[in-house]
Amino acid sequence: MLSLRFISIQFYLKSFLFFYLLFSTFMIKFKIKCLRINPQMS
Repeated sequence: MLSLRFISIQFYLKSFLFFYLLFSTFMIKFKIKCLRINPQMS
């Protein structure tokens, strides 16, 4: 039971990290696009 809980915690952490990386890359691309469109926004 304890090992199962540990595995689920690991799974949640990995999924959270994955979504965080996805979101950060999306935000970086969005900022680059905004800067390309409007260079004054810095």
